[in-house]
Amino acid sequence: MKFQGIAAMFGAIVATFASTATAQDGSTCEANLGDAIAPPDGVTYPPLTNGITGANGFDNNLAFFVGGNFISRIGSEVEGAMVILGDMVVEPSGLNSLVQVGQGSGVFPNGGDILRIGGSVTLERFVSIVAFPGPNGAGTVTHKGPVVGSGSWQIGAGGTIVHDPNLDLTAYSNLMSELDVKSQYYGSLPGNGVFVREAGGYYRLSAGDDECLQVFNFPADFLNGEAFGFVIDLNANLAGKTMIFNVAAFDPTPQEPRRVALVDNIAGFLDTNGNFGIQLDPATGASILWNFPDAEYVEFGNNAIGNGQIAGTLLAPRSDLRYSFPGHQGRVIVGGDLIQERQGTEFHNYPFDPVDTCPLPPLPQCDCPIENNVKFIKQQGQTTWTGELPFEIIEQTGKSVTFKVKHTWATPSIDSYYVYHENGLDADVCALNEDVLTTDEFTYTASCMSCKNTTVVDLFIADDDFDAVADDATIPHCCHPEPEDIARPTVQYTFILHCDDQCVPDSDTPAEAVPSSFRKLRGASA
Repeated sequence: MKFQGIAAMFGAIVATFASTATAQDGSTCEANLGDAIAPPDGVTYPPLTNGITGANGFDNNLAFFVGGNFISRIGSEVEGAMVILGDMVVEPSGLNSLVQVGQGSGVFPNGGDILRIGGSVTLERFVSIVAFPGPNGAGTVTHKGPVVGSGSWQIGAGGTIVHDPNLDLTAYSNLMSELDVKSQYYGSLPGNGVFVREAGGYYRLSAGDDECLQVFNFPADFLNGEAFGFVIDLNANLAGKTMIFNVAAFDPTPQEPRRVALVDNIAGFLDTNGNFGIQLDPATGASILWNFPDAEYVEFGNNAIGNGQIAGTLLAPRSDLRYSFPGHQGRVIVGGDLIQERQGTEFHNYPFDPVDTCPLPPLPQCDCPIENNVKFIKQQGQTTWTGELPFEIIEQTGKSVTFKVKHTWATPSIDSYYVYHENGLDADVCALNEDVLTTDEFTYTASCMSCKNTTVVDLFIADDDFDAVADDATIPHCCHPEPEDIARPTVQYTFILHCDDQCVPDSDTPAEAVPSSFRKLRGASA
């Protein structure tokens, strides 16, 4: 399921919320995952604490962010401020505590908006919310849809539960889109971290150079498939480093049309000082980002018998995710549905706050050629166009951009030319043009997000003359690819288009806007 409000994502004005933890305009330009998710200044997160009966600190920023439905089938707790854009379902064996928990960091919101739900609530058991409030009370839970089921919930002193049929979480749809920009950019970074699998049950990770940012690009089959729990052992040379774990997804198959990422049988982490499990230094977890840039479904745990405590923030903005590790230390960001499904599973509130900040996506430059209004971001596959970009801007209204796509490749014709873009309706558009000649042009209009006036267009070019080995992109199933195109060499190109003219006379100042409308390639109709 894609995250809620995708039609409004590009055109809505960012709403203002009363809570400290509001989604901010332009979070793409903010350090790491943005101010709405960053930890507050001056808060120290201790190692995992048992028997929490009060606060170890306060953090009203977003700790648990789900773009689809949150379904707790089997589990115990979620700690920290929460936003769920879809429905929340707690089944009979599901969690029993929200926002404040019995074991965790003990850092939780001090009043304010602590849980916002954009859909309905189903409770099939009793759920406690903030049993030991801070000075500002337990806070406010707001749900847009009805509460149903045989269970109930109770909030601590000074707290309120509000049914607001007009609850507007559009700003958080925008925020998820902006986080996807970062996820895609992080996923494109070259790997410099070194990782090996060793007999005896270890994944040995070390810094490959002196850079503060260490990127580990794990193949789809690396972090899974073991018969028992492996330990992720962090070499001492990773102390103080920022670590991005880019986990690749398996290619789709006829049996599984989605791109699936799998992580299982990880017993825990040995940090750079040799601490293990719940004794892990919180600074280590704060330096790790698990990124799933190309997955449509993440199986995180697979209910494997060797699973242990996992550290690091989860970033899966295009994906559904099922979680079945017993515990997690870090922020949770899932663009689709999140299913909690293991006895005792707990999500603990810890930040992503590395010593060295992650790089920001590149800023578009104001130099007045077509490249100023059409920014090439990334490609999957080897073959590229020749000469000019395959775009022509026709009209920019501030709210939309009308553009032409052209054939600028070396082949006389292109077998299949898919154009994927946002059209401002309830579903995105993925249009197919076949047997495209160099003289052909096709015109489209895409809607843009008002706060940054940008949109994203993906081209999927499938042609028998492309490289059969290197051109290995996959046309997403939402584009309903023709059967013959599935087997053809294919390249994916991703571009950002501006809805305002970025060619400013007599100015060499870089444009301040960065793309903030990077959609998931799922759920579209042709």
